[in-house]
Amino acid sequence: MKNDNSRADGCPREALTRALATTLGMPEGQTNTTEVKIDSFNNPTDRRLIALAKRSVAERAHTLVSFWTSSKSSEPSALVMIRRHLRGVEFVPVYVARPRSDRAMVLVSGDRQTLFSLTGAGAISESSCFPCARIDQAITRGQAELAVAVTDLRSTAAN
Repeated sequence: MKNDNSRADGCPREALTRALATTLGMPEGQTNTTEVKIDSFNNPTDRRLIALAKRSVAERAHTLVSFWTSSKSSEPSALVMIRRHLRGVEFVPVYVARPRSDRAMVLVSGDRQTLFSLTGAGAISESSCFPCARIDQAITRGQAELAVAVTDLRSTAAN
């Protein structure tokens, strides 16, 4: 099959971007709100990171980025929230997590101190993490659910 990057089955980045949007609760078919953008980049260099930071500031939006080591990579090397604040931006490594099956998908900071969730208005809400013992379980659940969503999108696009 030809690698068609405009389709989810040809590009794992597209499938992951769409799966992240869906599992985090963005409106159907959207990967952006006015306050949150989801994107992916190959070969994250200093120059590209600076450009992403400037774009987040200019667009007044947080950006969730999956970084890939090359265009041939099948999985991202990192998932990072470019978090805007009054003095600029902060790059925060994050993990997808599902605290409970009846609760929304969230992002957990790499230091496991902060939860980021998408509000009904399409903004990012921050709160303190829940007890440490449950964080790893929530991350495992979230990663598994995200993997299923990516697989479903890729198989749907292939049909």
